[in-house]
Amino acid sequence: MQAEEGLALSKWRDGVWGDMVADGKKKNHFSDELLAPMVKMIQAMSIETQPKWITYVPSPNLASNFIIVLLF
Repeated sequence: MQAEEGLALSKWRDGVWGDMVADGKKKNHFSDELLAPMVKMIQAMSIETQPKWITYVPSPNLASNFIIVLLF
């Protein structure tokens, strides 16, 4: 099994979104301010390459609420 190419909104504490992600992990809740850039990133992709699913790593309990809001 081999990982496929994918996208990431940020790198840990990258000075932009990564700081908000780190802050959200600490607070156990990701900010809704991360939704718009995530949607923009996905919409910038061609329809053929847009994700068919979203995987969150490594905090499924923390990210699951964020993903639910993103998808609905």
